[in-house]
Amino acid sequence: MSPVETALLYKVLAGAEILFGIGYIGNLLSFSNRFVNALVTAIVFAVIYGAMIYFIDNATLPADLQKISQEQ
Repeated sequence: MSPVETALLYKVLAGAEILFGIGYIGNLLSFSNRFVNALVTAIVFAVIYGAMIYFIDNATLPADLQKISQEQ
């Protein structure tokens, strides 16, 4: 496998692990009701995804790109 394919595979596997964890948390919080489980999982995902995007934008981007990223 090329380095690009390996990097993509790692990203996909990391994303799958994160989503599995979010689904597990949503299932624990919903007490086995399917509709509530889906709703809680979506809310937990939105919170975690939003926090990740916020912290990635603030922590890893240079200052000039942070301004551009936050304008849009």
